[in-house]
Amino acid sequence: MTDNTILMTRKDAAAYLGVSLRYMEQLATDGEGPRYYVLSPKIIRYALADLEAWLDASKIDGNTQKAKK
Repeated sequence: MTDNTILMTRKDAAAYLGVSLRYMEQLATDGEGPRYYVLSPKIIRYALADLEAWLDASKIDGNTQKAKK
């Protein structure tokens, strides 16, 4: 982590991604989703860079997808 790392709460991370807090919790429970830091059992933080990396890894190029009929 660098000095300029931006950390967010799970609630803020969910808002940034446009998903529900419950969905973020489920991703963590299932071992999926963006990486996060456990600062204590009740303090979870997400780095902005990790959220963006997770989004990039989830990206699908629409030009390479076959149209469903």
